[in-house]
Amino acid sequence: MTEDVTMTEPTSEVLLDGPGTWISAATVADSKTYSTSEVADFFGKSNQWVYWGMRNAVFIYPPDAPLVCGDTVVPQSSSNPRGSVVAVSSDKAAVKWGNEEPEWEDASSLRKLIEPHRIGKGRRRFTLPIIREIALSCLRRGNLKEDQLKEILRRIELSSRGLPW
Repeated sequence: MTEDVTMTEPTSEVLLDGPGTWISAATVADSKTYSTSEVADFFGKSNQWVYWGMRNAVFIYPPDAPLVCGDTVVPQSSSNPRGSVVAVSSDKAAVKWGNEEPEWEDASSLRKLIEPHRIGKGRRRFTLPIIREIALSCLRRGNLKEDQLKEILRRIELSSRGLPW
């Protein structure tokens, strides 16, 4: 005796991910990655501008963003050196600066960097959520005006739907 199984048709909000499995369009959009030059296009800037922002710790999360192990951080007072968080307590973070032994620091004195995913030898790949955080960081820092932010967020929204802008 066989049982009839009826699969419903997908709406515009779901995509097929293998036989009988559905995932949301938002998940697919969030997993698409963009190159440095594509990110620069979102901002109407050159890829050198993106490299400058990453090199000089311009793209940072808000001060209340939680630190987790593996985060790359810089001290509030300077953009260098960069450290890696190796342990976190309620208000302290153990940070390893270069090859030195980890030191416990006041977590409020550290800034969490927004960084892209790395593929291979230094290739950077950005997701739409990372691009959005970079835009918000630039607004907080004064590198973008509010109308510029709105345009970038519009481009991000269109890209998340797979539409050209």
